[in-house]
Amino acid sequence: MAEVHLIGEVEGAHGVGSGFTSNILRVGGGQGLWCKWEIQVEDNGRWNKIEGAKGLDAKPLCVDKDDKPVLNEYGTTQVCFCKPGGEAVWQHPIDVHYATTALRGWPRMIFEVWSQNKDGRNEFAGYGVHHLPNASGVYDLEVPLWRPASSSQKER
Repeated sequence: MAEVHLIGEVEGAHGVGSGFTSNILRVGGGQGLWCKWEIQVEDNGRWNKIEGAKGLDAKPLCVDKDDKPVLNEYGTTQVCFCKPGGEAVWQHPIDVHYATTALRGWPRMIFEVWSQNKDGRNEFAGYGVHHLPNASGVYDLEVPLWRPASSSQKER
């Protein structure tokens, strides 16, 4: 059985709030950005999560409604306030360990980036998806974000 160990971080975002997301700019020139991320693995019976994120009580954090560990790993970064179009720095750690008998269902990461105003109201800023490399090594992955176009002229 092969093992896949993913170690890294959700480093940050840059350019969000410029161009295609100009409607999330805030009075005062700043915006808060945060990210929900998930490592998705196809539940085809060939993948097993050996270890993932744990709480202070050493119990797995990624569980289903019955408190049983799930195959996918997920998390949320803190809010980083930055200039519009600037760089948000999260440096959110990721450390997950899988075992597999096949390449089918290889992990991919899904990102949702959100904007937050000073009152704590959240607005969607963009999606991103990236298949994780299937060769060992050190990688610096840049994931482009996209978001659906609004049908309202006011939100464009």
